[in-house]
Amino acid sequence: MKNAEAIRKKLDEVKKMKSYTGAVSALTDVTFEIGIDACHERNEHRREIEKLREDVIMLRCIILGDGKPEDSVLARLARVETCTNEIQSTLETIEENLKGGYDTEGLIEQLRTLKKMGDNIRKLTWIIVSIFIGEVILALIGIL
Repeated sequence: MKNAEAIRKKLDEVKKMKSYTGAVSALTDVTFEIGIDACHERNEHRREIEKLREDVIMLRCIILGDGKPEDSVLARLARVETCTNEIQSTLETIEENLKGGYDTEGLIEQLRTLKKMGDNIRKLTWIIVSIFIGEVILALIGIL
């Protein structure tokens, strides 16, 4: 009885009945079938809502670190940013030392090493952000 056409057909049959008890009995059956269908639909909606709830919990665990804030994506990105700031500070110090006439060969090698580290950290940051965005998109697709 999931579609209106089937219900309409049953009700038209009830209207044609000459016996009141038969019509009441048929209406009772139609009402019962509609109620059973509604219960099944509610159960399906409950399952969908539960799946949605599980997906939200999973996303929250990914973003917030599952009860360990230091493991969250946000905390890890903050550590990467802190590291990048330290590299920037070191680069500025090296630049000042180069202007001051210190051991330029050693400082240039340090500068190259730090530049490579900064580039790698920047790449790693984008990889982490891409993975995070991908997980969010996959979770949203799974919800739909």
